[in-house]
Amino acid sequence: MCEDQEGCLASGIDDYFSKPISKERLKDKLTDWGERLESDPTKRNRVDLAIDWEHLHQISDGNEDFERELLHIFAEDAHAHLEEAQAALLLEDHNAVLRAAHHVKGASANVGLKEMRTIASQLEADATEQQLTDAPKMLSRLAELLQDLQAFLEQP
Repeated sequence: MCEDQEGCLASGIDDYFSKPISKERLKDKLTDWGERLESDPTKRNRVDLAIDWEHLHQISDGNEDFERELLHIFAEDAHAHLEEAQAALLLEDHNAVLRAAHHVKGASANVGLKEMRTIASQLEADATEQQLTDAPKMLSRLAELLQDLQAFLEQP
């Protein structure tokens, strides 16, 4: 339920259970902890981002400042490539859409942005098949996810 001990403690999840543990008491505590986490906007936003946090922690060696820096770099880069894809779509340039989608797919996978990787992968496949009917919807969703990431990064 909690990603790290520090986050759990900050959310008030520091309860101790003595043995034997009662199922009813455990259920009550799990419910209480879930409500606390849902009411904590920073934890809620982390979950909403659909980031593979374990992957990001692993590549950053657990350095949260470095993770934020990686995500900032990704956001700037992805923004530029999504603009390129949007312009290429208007010109019906399948190859340019494919290149931009491929770049976003790889970069999002590198930082653990699972949903972005999945959508960019589908966009790349569609561009390969020269089927861009759903591309506007996919680019719009990628832009929304990027905005969510940028909003998260703007939080203190």
